[in-house]
Amino acid sequence: MGGSDYDARFLEKYLLDGERALQDLDCERSERMYRLCLAHAEKLGAGDWRLALAEGRLGKVLILNHKDAEAKTVLTSAVLHFRGAQPPAQTSTNLYNKERGEADSLLGLLLLDGGDANGCRPYLEEGSALLMPFWPSSRDERVRDTISGIGYARALYGLARLKEIEGDDSAALKNYEQALTVIDEERIPVPLREDIAAAFVKFLKSKGKSDKASEILQKQDEYARFNPGGPKAIARDAWHELINRARETAKNGLYEKADQIFEAAYKQTRVYGKDGDDALQTLCDWTRVKQKGGDPAAADRLMKEAEAMAIRMGGDKSVYYDNVLQAKDRLLRLQRKYDQLEALLQQQLALRVELRGKDNFHVGEAYQHLAECRFHMKKWAEGDADMRKAIDIYVQDPERNYKDLKDAYDKLIPILEQEQKLDDLRQFRFDRAALLKDKIKWESEKREE
Repeated sequence: MGGSDYDARFLEKYLLDGERALQDLDCERSERMYRLCLAHAEKLGAGDWRLALAEGRLGKVLILNHKDAEAKTVLTSAVLHFRGAQPPAQTSTNLYNKERGEADSLLGLLLLDGGDANGCRPYLEEGSALLMPFWPSSRDERVRDTISGIGYARALYGLARLKEIEGDDSAALKNYEQALTVIDEERIPVPLREDIAAAFVKFLKSKGKSDKASEILQKQDEYARFNPGGPKAIARDAWHELINRARETAKNGLYEKADQIFEAAYKQTRVYGKDGDDALQTLCDWTRVKQKGGDPAAADRLMKEAEAMAIRMGGDKSVYYDNVLQAKDRLLRLQRKYDQLEALLQQQLALRVELRGKDNFHVGEAYQHLAECRFHMKKWAEGDADMRKAIDIYVQDPERNYKDLKDAYDKLIPILEQEQKLDDLRQFRFDRAALLKDKIKWESEKREE
């Protein structure tokens, strides 16, 4: 095992820096530190176990940064180097086995998530066997051995899912229960518990054990409620602060700065809700900042990501997908791509009718946007018809829809003037004047109240 003192010293430095960054939830910085660590570890030679250690740490943070393909490659190399190396005498054999077991459990679960049930087995079994002996001591109040505890829970979780796939229900039940027990004995808040609980509940419901599933759900709710300082809670609080600051910054026209803040906000959603309302909302808002900042290609990439997320969340007939279409509507208007916008709005109109009913306000909004698009395209007759349909919906509740109704009148009347539809023009002018009078009356009644 060769290598210089210089490389060994910097390896230790970057290992420590990477771990500190990870504790601060700065996964990008952690990844940079572990890559530097690996660069020095590679100079020590393949027989030095610290090369496997560096690869294992990097693989872990790559998973957190959603770089699963690279993580799989790095962790496979880590396990091979662990198996081919022996720790030097001055290094704790326990630490060697813990790091090796964690690399096994990470790789096994990664392979299982990718659908490789056969390939994951040896890694999950080896990870469980290596880490299980350390877990009893990790329950001691004086010992905070999170590597073995969480790694062991991860391996048990993977084995539970594997046994479930194989139809071994009793073994799956046992492994799920063990995995949750290990997490609870660790007494620290980790996102892994939520994943285990969700999979366990799904398994129990599929076996007709709804009462047991409800108990697991209730305990998970209590766990989340009484661990507000966990990584997910911290990340969601950070997201709230960042998203509000990003919107305000964009509102002030500082698009480059807003872009950076939106990026930071989106990273927080990856910690607690990869496919969730907050992540989708962030992507949709972020696209407009990219477009207004002069990067339409990036705006389109983000929109495609948002569309794929919405489909995963609810399919292309869901409210999530409607939200994406609305964001795409705004983006295409900024890009002045009216042919694409017309097709999108027709799709959104049909979806909203299906989701909400033909007389819903949101259907009226879709008709109005379609009319405005067609006016830009000089399709006067089609736009005229669409705007009238929007007005027919808005007038069902004119007080509530006052702003949109007035806007629809204001945009339709010039078109009627251009088309010289005098009878219709007089009627809509009268209707707009009546609406303005009603507005004065409504405001007066509110003041009297």
